Amino acid sequence: MRYHARWVLPITQPPIENGTVVEADGRITYVGPSADAPPGPDCELGDAVLLPGLVNAHTHLELTAMRGFLEDLCFTDWIDRLRRSRNDVLAPEILLDSAMLGIAEGLEAGVTTYADTCSSGVVLRAMREMGVRGIMYQEVFGPDAARADIAMGDLARLIDQLAGGQTDLVSLGVSPHAPYTVSDALYEKASAFAAERNLPLAMHVAESEAERQLVADGQGEFAVGLKRRGIGVARRGRTPIALLEARGALERGPLLIHCVRVDDEDIATIARHSCSVAHCPASNAKFGHGIAPLLPLLGAGVRVGLGSDSVASNNRMDILDEARL
Repeated sequence: MRYHARWVLPITQPPIENGTVVEADGRITYVGPSADAPPGPDCELGDAVLLPGLVNAHTHLELTAMRGFLEDLCFTDWIDRLRRSRNDVLAPEILLDSAMLGIAEGLEAGVTTYADTCSSGVVLRAMREMGVRGIMYQEVFGPDAARADIAMGDLARLIDQLAGGQTDLVSLGVSPHAPYTVSDALYEKASAFAAERNLPLAMHVAESEAERQLVADGQGEFAVGLKRRGIGVARRGRTPIALLEARGALERGPLLIHCVRVDDEDIATIARHSCSVAHCPASNAKFGHGIAPLLPLLGAGVRVGLGSDSVASNNRMDILDEARL
């Protein structure tokens, strides 16, 4: 099939006016001027722009059904209510439907590849059944160091159960969630597990001031919440990025999600370990976290991708809209 459009954007070369993309047996065999395209049946797209599928560098597809349910909350309250709502209300079959709805919405916006962090494990199946590409990073939680081995046992069982569902298009990773939900011991164990299984790693980090206060000072709203649960709190590092480096979580160049509250030393650390960053401007703005230092990150040679985050914190799945921010 020959797809003709007013503009074709190969990305690896300049835009082509009056261009054609030729597909045969599921593979692209030609990209170039319409006048030079090989013969075949035609699909005229008209005054359109044809470009490769977009990549959503960070999302939570299983939470699509929670759009609009958690509005006008501060970040720490939002996290707490999200956790309780997901655990108490959303059954696995609802989470699967929610993930598939999120993928459908993404496809409508041109997103064909997803880097998803998932608690329930349903997103691997959702991506497979919807025919998209992606990595599902299985989340692991555990702020209490005394329970790190229990959390790791649960993670290993989930990965073993899910491994058979991987294909050439969809695969697994591991995500120790964030400094306010993961102990130092669990960071070390999860990072070692990912290395042993040759699984990619992704982590939320340096997202909020409350997170920075927890790590750098042992204080703040997250610290109060952990103390209420009987979990000890102390200073853990100069910054959240420094904490991850000290715990060996940066050794294999993981995907770092958000990176709003990073300084020059953090950026140098991120670059030195060849980490990538998922930049989520709409979600960051909604919670008032601030603006990630995008230009310094790019200037240091850090690979940065755009993510929507979950629609529970964004209300949309549109990477081009994220780029406009």
